[in-house]
Amino acid sequence: MTAHLDVVVQHLRRFDGLHRLVVRVEKGAVRDRLEPLPRNAETEEVHAAWERLCAVREIRPEVVRDVETVLAHTFSDPMGDRPALPSLTIEPPPAPHVPTQANPRAYKGTKDRPPKPRRPEPMDLRPFLCEPSGQDRLLERLRARGGVSVEEAPEFRGAPAGFARTFGRALRLQGDADGVRLQAVWHQLDLGRDAAARNALAAHAARVSTARALSLGQALVGVSPDLRGPVVLEFATLVGLEELELSHAERLADLLRDRHDEKAFVADVQYVVSELLIHRVDSDRLDAALRLRGEFAPNYEFEVRGLDRPASVEDVQRVRAFIDYLDHALAESASFDRSLAMGLWEACTWHEDEFGALLELDGWREIDPVFAYRLATHLKIFLSTLVHDIERSVYVFEEWPTILAAFRDADEPRRELALKLFEEVLHHETEDVGLARFTDWIRAAQSVGLPPSGFVQYVLERFMSMEAEEQDRILALPQASWDEIAAATRRKNDAWLISCGINALSHCSADFMLRSLVTAPRSLLRAAKILGAAAWPVRKGVVRAMTETPFWIDAATADLSTLVGLIRRREAVDGVQPMSKKLRQHFDGVLELSDAQLERHGSRVREAWDAVVCDELRAASLIALGQSRDAMASEPSEQIRHAWMMHARIDENRRGLRKMIRAVLEGDADYAAAHPTNQQWLRDHAEIDADVWLHGIELEREVPGHGNLRLAFELNPLEALRLGTHVGSCLGVGGSFAYSAAAIVLDVNKQVIFARDANGRFVARQIVALTESQKLAFYNVYPDSSAELQRAFVDFDRALAEAMGVEILLKETGDDDDLEYVDTIIASDWWDDSLWNLEVDEGE
Repeated sequence: MTAHLDVVVQHLRRFDGLHRLVVRVEKGAVRDRLEPLPRNAETEEVHAAWERLCAVREIRPEVVRDVETVLAHTFSDPMGDRPALPSLTIEPPPAPHVPTQANPRAYKGTKDRPPKPRRPEPMDLRPFLCEPSGQDRLLERLRARGGVSVEEAPEFRGAPAGFARTFGRALRLQGDADGVRLQAVWHQLDLGRDAAARNALAAHAARVSTARALSLGQALVGVSPDLRGPVVLEFATLVGLEELELSHAERLADLLRDRHDEKAFVADVQYVVSELLIHRVDSDRLDAALRLRGEFAPNYEFEVRGLDRPASVEDVQRVRAFIDYLDHALAESASFDRSLAMGLWEACTWHEDEFGALLELDGWREIDPVFAYRLATHLKIFLSTLVHDIERSVYVFEEWPTILAAFRDADEPRRELALKLFEEVLHHETEDVGLARFTDWIRAAQSVGLPPSGFVQYVLERFMSMEAEEQDRILALPQASWDEIAAATRRKNDAWLISCGINALSHCSADFMLRSLVTAPRSLLRAAKILGAAAWPVRKGVVRAMTETPFWIDAATADLSTLVGLIRRREAVDGVQPMSKKLRQHFDGVLELSDAQLERHGSRVREAWDAVVCDELRAASLIALGQSRDAMASEPSEQIRHAWMMHARIDENRRGLRKMIRAVLEGDADYAAAHPTNQQWLRDHAEIDADVWLHGIELEREVPGHGNLRLAFELNPLEALRLGTHVGSCLGVGGSFAYSAAAIVLDVNKQVIFARDANGRFVARQIVALTESQKLAFYNVYPDSSAELQRAFVDFDRALAEAMGVEILLKETGDDDDLEYVDTIIASDWWDDSLWNLEVDEGE
């Protein structure tokens, strides 16, 4: 809908002048307004005639012409004021003196003559044209006095009040053949009181024709009166109603008749009017869609997409048969949602004929009904992404029997993995080779025992986009390699980072990647994880730069002394150490090894060379992310590696995090707390006990399964930055909201509580923030924890509030949008873990 639509319906004559009636559709309402009739080339004639009629002394032919002009171009406003009219006293001019015997010259040239007859006062005829009875008097006088015939405008004196104003001019200009039927519609719709419907039909009559307005009015008759407003708005605003035929109006009325569900009705009107009247869709399709919705999803709202067409009647029958099958098979399942019918109907509108045929395949009934339901739910979502990708969508349809067979043949755990993989392939694949080998990959996943609980599908999807020969090499990987892949992808964020690194390696050096998956899978996956944190151009640049280093050699044929020299000056100080002590002593001149011994020790170096290259690749990736070469040469820090990965993966808060990392590396661990902006915030909230808030409290609790736990603020900013990575949540590296972890360590009004066991190992964490009203907002504990562990956090939270002397923010409605605001200070944005009401979940 446009911002507004104005239609000039009538040019009106009123006691207060000439006006135009404008119907405006704006902000969901139909209104009319009066404006003075503008003076332009089109209206100049009627304006001039109207002005000349303000002072008429006698009836002349030009007066008759002026009246005719006003009647032809304007219409009296039956809604206007009706003041009392004066007497219509236009007298004929006095007769001239005639010659007589006594005065043969008719007083010409004489001093003595009879007094002149009194000249009539000028008469304003305009008020008489603004009131029906006055107009009758005027026209009768004009005919009697002027001896001319003035054509009377159709005033419909027997019509309801307001009818003439609404349709009079249109009927006059277009002919009054529809006048009687329009009056019937007026009574049926009670247009005298329904201003919105009256104005909409008036606008349509003025814009198009009275015949079209009549058709629209007859369609409205079939709509429940309390729901007529939305239909009126659509009639007033939709483009294309000029094409409305009476038969369409009757069909529209039939489709909308007896509808009383107000929530869905507006969407129905938009959809039906658009499809039926504008896109000229077969009304049987619309009727089938409405019936399907009524049977399976009464609350479903149709959308006007403009490009798609309703599913065919045959496809609707296919959808109904499929849902009936699932409904019968899953009669005892509480999770089955029959509204899936409308999702499948949508897929049919996106891919007419092709998708409906898929629902008839026998393969659906050869797999478990619960899984068939889940697969159908995913499929209709996935196909929505292929609406405009004709080649891929056709490919999916062609391969679907094979895909169903793969799901049928997989055992139950691997079906879950297959479903995840299917989702990834359809969402991210840019070539069709992945789907072509889908069955092979599901069989391989089952044969090597890949677990369905992790996120290995991210990596498998990258493998499936490679060339067929390369896929064959991956499918033939030994079990040890698959075990390493499964272990590395247990967490979503890790799996995603690894898949990004694998993508760069497969594009720039597929052969090395495939070889390393056999010879050094763990080292390769570690390198891919770090590499995956970088942006795509950086990833490619790192791999290509590595191919130009001295390490990129054939270790099998290289001289052993060359390999040893490279190992001694490599960047990576952690990782694989392929040189034995004796081999090192030999090259240092401390120990002499025989040729056989050198061959034996050297073979270990050659066998581990791919791992060495992977370690170098990981070190180069860290340097590309921001880690300095000096830091790489010292004892490596997981915290620092993580910080630079986080910095590379986020957009929001990136600059502030970079400054903080550099400050911490230079020894300023209190950089964030001492930041002037944070200090100003503390001054503005002087009521807060800053010492307690900045350093926190400590609490120890004995928790079954964990032993003695210590709960405290994590004051090391680089360690606190790992709050999401420790638990694999969306706030970790690779997560959707990783930038929020940076916000928590940058802003002084946010802290994170870590729970650690007696050995210092991380167990759980909780974010806490100070609101602008200086209340403590505690967020959910991560990861999902036992009731005993939750109680430990409850005790800590209450103790912290007591130590600070502040209230705890609790939500009452369950809606986080109603909560008090937690401001950002240095950070530009942040995302919390949802407010916790300190209510322990005893079910855990």
